[in-house]
Amino acid sequence: MKKCPECGTYVPDDNRFCTSCGASLADAQSVMEEIKEEASEASEEVAEAAEETVTETSEETVQETVAEPVEEAAPAAEENKEEESIAASFAPVPPQTTAAAPAVIPAADYSGSSSSAQQTGSTVSSGVPGSKSGITERNIFVCILLSLVTCGIYTYYWVYKLNEEINQLSGEQGTSGGMVILFDILTCGIYSLYWMYKMGERTDIMKGEPNGTTNVLYLILSFFGLGIVSLCLMQDNINKQIANA
Repeated sequence: MKKCPECGTYVPDDNRFCTSCGASLADAQSVMEEIKEEASEASEEVAEAAEETVTETSEETVQETVAEPVEEAAPAAEENKEEESIAASFAPVPPQTTAAAPAVIPAADYSGSSSSAQQTGSTVSSGVPGSKSGITERNIFVCILLSLVTCGIYTYYWVYKLNEEINQLSGEQGTSGGMVILFDILTCGIYSLYWMYKMGERTDIMKGEPNGTTNVLYLILSFFGLGIVSLCLMQDNINKQIANA
């Protein structure tokens, strides 16, 4: 809608003459276009001025931010240099040595050959089968509880550790713990009877009773479904060996 400059009546933009007074609206339309052009130019100038103001302000802020730490660090650096120069002036001068002291070569100690041989022998023997290194006592009640809570999963770990520790304490190189578990799963538990028998033999060797009957005891308990009792007896014997070490 545009307004008639003569009578002030609002008429549609397409009309060239006022519907009330009949005045020509061509001049009014040109005036409106000029006003629009002036308004757009003014808005562009305001936007350009705002951009220049923001750019100048950001540059000044960056310069101030960079300059302040540099100005603050300069006096501190000068103070550190002064302190270093003062400390250097009071530092004692090391005495000058005329000649280097001759190197002292220790005499060969032939009397200690036997002791060194004993130390070497002890070091070697600590790693051979039959040693108790790396084995710690294990609470039997906690092992049973964990086996129940984990629905038997912990039992596999327990069997693995018992196998490795009894082999080590007895000095026997038997089947590894991982293979024992694998054979037990593949044979649906039949291999565990053979394993119990062999663990009984190695337990007797570990206790120093190679002619014992522990193997028969472990086999009977496992045959009647009391394999957990055999595991507890194995752990008890291991704990006694560690306690007596």
